[in-house]
Amino acid sequence: MDIRFKNTAPKPSEIHNLFIDEFGVATLWTAKGTKDIRDCAQNMGFNFTDTNMIHIHANMTTSIGDTVQMMYSDDQTGIVIPENHMLMQAMLFDKSYKEAFSHTESIFNMDEKKQKLQKQFAKKD
Repeated sequence: MDIRFKNTAPKPSEIHNLFIDEFGVATLWTAKGTKDIRDCAQNMGFNFTDTNMIHIHANMTTSIGDTVQMMYSDDQTGIVIPENHMLMQAMLFDKSYKEAFSHTESIFNMDEKKQKLQKQFAKKD
């Protein structure tokens, strides 16, 4: 994905910092591709070997002039499942965002998955 800015683009670290607390987004440094991620998900016992999130391949993010180039991957159908679950909680059961989010997290364990993936594919110094 290429993102163009009006002026000089932010540093890759600034872009990555935007996603630290973002639901359903994991920043990975050493995954060689989607097969690595799916294999990891399977080995860690994730349902359907699906992470239910977007993976930013941080080692492939760069800033050039006014443009940030960022590589990402996702489990195409899997990413919508937690979001749709939250939506259904709000629509069918009139839950607030906070309640729907909490219930969805209790079922999908997105934070735990994110932490496991980020630890497995952490930046190697």
